[in-house]
Amino acid sequence: MKIKILASILYLIRKTNVYLFFVFVCLQSLFLSAQNYPTRQFTMRDGLPGMSIQSIYKDSRGLMWIGTTSGLCSYDGKSFRIYHLSEGMTANQIWAIAEDNNGNMWFGSYGEGLFKYDGIHFIRFTQKNGLANDRIRVLCFSKNFNCLIAGCEGGVSTIRGDSITSSPHEVFSKENGSPVTGLTDAGKFIYITTFGQNNPIRYYPNENRFVNANNNDLHYPVNSFSVFITSKGDTVFSYGHSGVAIYKKDAIIQDESMGQVFGIAEDKRGDLWFASWSYPNRKMIEGVFRFDGKSFKNYKTAFGITDKEIWTVFYDPEQDILWVGTRNEGLFKIPFSGIELYPSKYFNLDKNFINDLYLDFKDNLWISGSKELIRMTHNNEFSVFDKKPFVTAFRIFWNQNNDKTFFHSDPAWEKAMNQNTISLEKFVNQYEFNFVRAIENSDNSMIISNLFGVFDFNTETKKNAYIGPQGNHGDIAIFGLDTIMATGWGGTELQANFRKNPPKEIANSFFYFNKKLEPKDGNRIAKHNNRFWFVSWTSGLWMSEGMHLTNFNITDSTISNSLNDICFDEKGNVIFGSNSGEICIAAYNDNKLKINYRINSENGLQGNSVSWLVADQRGKLWVGTNLGLNCIDLDSLYINGKYVIRFMDEEEGFAGQSAKKAVMDSLGNLWIGAEDQLMRLDSKSLFPVNNTSQKIILHSLEINHTLVDSLLRNEFSTWPSFLFKNKKLKHSENNLVFYFDILNYSNPKKDRFR
Repeated sequence: MKIKILASILYLIRKTNVYLFFVFVCLQSLFLSAQNYPTRQFTMRDGLPGMSIQSIYKDSRGLMWIGTTSGLCSYDGKSFRIYHLSEGMTANQIWAIAEDNNGNMWFGSYGEGLFKYDGIHFIRFTQKNGLANDRIRVLCFSKNFNCLIAGCEGGVSTIRGDSITSSPHEVFSKENGSPVTGLTDAGKFIYITTFGQNNPIRYYPNENRFVNANNNDLHYPVNSFSVFITSKGDTVFSYGHSGVAIYKKDAIIQDESMGQVFGIAEDKRGDLWFASWSYPNRKMIEGVFRFDGKSFKNYKTAFGITDKEIWTVFYDPEQDILWVGTRNEGLFKIPFSGIELYPSKYFNLDKNFINDLYLDFKDNLWISGSKELIRMTHNNEFSVFDKKPFVTAFRIFWNQNNDKTFFHSDPAWEKAMNQNTISLEKFVNQYEFNFVRAIENSDNSMIISNLFGVFDFNTETKKNAYIGPQGNHGDIAIFGLDTIMATGWGGTELQANFRKNPPKEIANSFFYFNKKLEPKDGNRIAKHNNRFWFVSWTSGLWMSEGMHLTNFNITDSTISNSLNDICFDEKGNVIFGSNSGEICIAAYNDNKLKINYRINSENGLQGNSVSWLVADQRGKLWVGTNLGLNCIDLDSLYINGKYVIRFMDEEEGFAGQSAKKAVMDSLGNLWIGAEDQLMRLDSKSLFPVNNTSQKIILHSLEINHTLVDSLLRNEFSTWPSFLFKNKKLKHSENNLVFYFDILNYSNPKKDRFR
């Protein structure tokens, strides 16, 4: 994507004899209108106390905390727990959350002060205890200064132990910048932002000293709702009602396309995420914006969010998840699992059920759909093919051919022939062409099949020639230099000299491998080492060398008669998958096929029907089944004899159970066509190697067959993973049962214990 520079002003600032150049660059925000990402929305039906999310936090124990306008709750990946009045949490408006270095949790309430939680009790602090104000908006625990800082409507309060020190009234009076909207630890001081004229403020907690850092030459925002310091040391300020300003060492990058930014987060890739807030009758653009160092993009629609009031974002680096809090639609979880979804709307279409995918020599993806044929480049630029040249070539062919045998075999053909110049345009736009296959020939041409037959499209001259009516119902391949091979319902047909045959001889140009028309009912054709391999849904596995045909099911009755796909790994092994959920890995040597491995549910394969297979160059076999996506480690299998299979389904965002074809490009992207949706899976990110042990939570404890809750309710923490509070057990209390789980926010349903 190109960055559109709206304004560029160069400022020269002299500062202690050091000249710094600041460049203001406004970047036009890019909106992702149709591309989607797997997300999970949580509402009150899932256990949230309310739909308005104000704050999100993950503590050192791995527990998620969510503050809403209806109360406080925690989330362990499986269920929400709401903290009630009976436990000491009396506030509803939880706007801010922080954790101190002792593991205590702090909750800032807008209206009822500050709450400290040690896992057993809540302790409340208000103005009566020394807070500047009970309406707390933000919290920040500073490890550098070992203190908690609360930003309120009328100032800041610093908490150390039981001591509270608040800012002088005049520093944050209404005239000078009340209320406090942002806090961040800058190392030597605390940055404070306000919705007023006094921006930004540098706060030195040890001295309770406040310094106005605003310098007109640096063009700090007059009003700011948040401040954030990146891993690179850049300082980010929200810029009033319009976007953000990123202050780098030698430049300032400003974006004015967003609305008010209350939440800022940074992921492990260094990308910045912004929660942009708007409300009705205002011209502010709401969304979830990402800045990758080059451009700002709005992912609001891509994440499935429609709320205008997007308040906060939080990034979990341990599990690579972005959390988004809205004011009206609850909580959203966006796992960065390496999955991107391209529905038909991405291509400006209502519906286009995908029949096939093909990658040409230039890594262009050809998408054969029920309505359209689409070519997409490696940078996601796409073109939808004009269908009129297909009908025109079809009409020219049959006008030259007196044989109407094939012509009358399909009602659509007759309709196409009966159109005049005016009605043809309407016919092309309304009729489903059902593109079946697109494969590349060696002479810059694509062989394309659809409802009207098979076509030869030259990618350089753009000429489209009609080859013939056969081969438009299944897989096709180029046999030799000038012969097309087509398989599908019925027998496998071959058409020689497909570019040279005159129309009147087309009916006599077809021939077969044998009189039985074998192989019949073919699902897929694959070429490897000058041999053609076929998988059939009625007669199993076939191979041809020239015109010599072999059916391996005759010599090996254990091979399923119903096969769906075939591929080859880097070692040259032939791999085929069946409708019964079995994968066979075999070696073909000395005219013999030897099956070395059989993979099915007994080895951990998920699914009872194998739909497609892709073997990559990194020793992985990707398998699509009726249940989801399996990834088999071939290196582990070949070297150690171990079956290592990873699996993902809807829980991780995989929705390709109905897919029949997948291809992998040169970058390791796995492309899958599932009904009317295209999926891109980054194979390098799908199953990351994570050696960090998952954090365990203890739900409850039995001592001598009695639950702890009924025995020592006040002596044991109700916090997960913090069950004991230095409690000594008696000698007789020696029968212990622990009930535990793992804090897994990515795919908790797949947790297994043994």
